[in-house]
Amino acid sequence: MSPAGHSSNTQLQWITVDSDAKLRECAAHWKRCDAVAIDTEFMRQRTFYAIPALLQLSDGEQHYLVDLLRLRDLLPLGELLRSPSTLKVLHACSEDLQVFDRLFPGIVVAPLFDTQLAAMLCSFEDKPVAYKHLVRRHCDVELGKSETRSNWLRRPLSDAQCCYAIEDVVYLLPLYRKFRDVLESLERMEWLQAECQQMMRPPDDSQLPLGRPTRRKLRDPVVFAAMRRLCAWREELARSRDLPRQWLVDDATLLALARAQPHSQQALAAVAGLSPKLLRHRGDKLLELFRQVAAEPVPERVPLALSERTVGAETEQLETLTQAIQEVATTAGLDLDFLCSKRLRLRLIEAASAGEELPVAEIGEWRRQLLADALRELCPRWN
Repeated sequence: MSPAGHSSNTQLQWITVDSDAKLRECAAHWKRCDAVAIDTEFMRQRTFYAIPALLQLSDGEQHYLVDLLRLRDLLPLGELLRSPSTLKVLHACSEDLQVFDRLFPGIVVAPLFDTQLAAMLCSFEDKPVAYKHLVRRHCDVELGKSETRSNWLRRPLSDAQCCYAIEDVVYLLPLYRKFRDVLESLERMEWLQAECQQMMRPPDDSQLPLGRPTRRKLRDPVVFAAMRRLCAWREELARSRDLPRQWLVDDATLLALARAQPHSQQALAAVAGLSPKLLRHRGDKLLELFRQVAAEPVPERVPLALSERTVGAETEQLETLTQAIQEVATTAGLDLDFLCSKRLRLRLIEAASAGEELPVAEIGEWRRQLLADALRELCPRWN
């Protein structure tokens, strides 16, 4: 990459940051800005953790490509990300936050403004949409997708790659300014701030790192107990070896293991999908895992929010609660599942049936206020 580049099609220009000295200089400037737009490019096809390759940034006037592969001292970037005086504007930033956490463990990126969340809270969208869609709708610009599957680890980057990457931040600040004004007029800015803070919290382990089709098959509490242990084992192994979960053991094989619950090497070898290498190196660990499962109390049932399987009164409760929340969502101009996902609706039904307190941490304050009547109807003591 050259220190500056441009696209003949869009006339975009950018500044390349590929030395520690240049990063220090630019970061000092960025920290003086009220807001900056940020995006990242990374690779994750063969690893558990994303491999950061490129960071794009715009201050509204100049655009920057930060070559993360060429830099040794990223501390100035970390200082920018946590600087309280500079707003960080990103789109659908959950994966970007994972990249930042990998680069700067435990970092809290704040203050933060996510344009995908903002668009939904402004009632512009009824579901999460891509940045490209927002740019087309609100900026009247059609972005290309030619480099979506680029190899961002290869150097030098092509002019097309650089232009594609820069476009991902060029329109973020105009979107931010428009959405900010609407949110302030609707008095929903605090809602967005709460949503962004929620994104910084650890992931919900109750869901288990499984595909939805597999989760829906977890209807037997005995199988669920084994699957919970197996998922934790696979997660630890994937992280320690930095390999994708499915490369180690796919969901179908985990489910077969949980159903078989083998207690001998012979029974373990009979489970379809287990590779000879895994049996050799992890067979004893798996057998120990199933001995631990056998020694534990069997849960009474699989959590509703996990299996999504309701029966009898639960089905009626779900329908009633969904209808009540849909009315609130329609009045507020929000999508039903954005306001209260099916997983959360099932969690509320389960909590009410078990006589538990309202799970305020899961539902959030602004949602609790909007849904107060529906929640009282579900469980009168949640007043």
